[in-house]
Amino acid sequence: SPAAGGGGGGGGGGGLKAAEGGCSNSHGHGGSKKSKEQKALRLNINARERRRMHDLNDALDELRAVIPYAHSPSVRKLSKIATLLLAKNYILMQAQALEEMRRLV
Repeated sequence: SPAAGGGGGGGGGGGLKAAEGGCSNSHGHGGSKKSKEQKALRLNINARERRRMHDLNDALDELRAVIPYAHSPSVRKLSKIATLLLAKNYILMQAQALEEMRRLV
């Protein structure tokens, strides 16, 4: 799905706005059906984006749980970028320690 990649959601919104202004008839037919379809599509896209963000936040919470840092209530939760940077540095440190142990054995 295009929106799951992160960039598709914004493109859909622009297309919807262009389509909304497309019907300039005053006959009273078709316009509300199209508008309902567009609203349903937008709600679907928004729900998918919310699920994606919830999944991302859940994954970051799981990552915070396994990297070493202070977990006490007085310590603020790490930001997303701080979590990723700390995890990267921790992995690099573990790789260096493993390499050093291999040299010693």
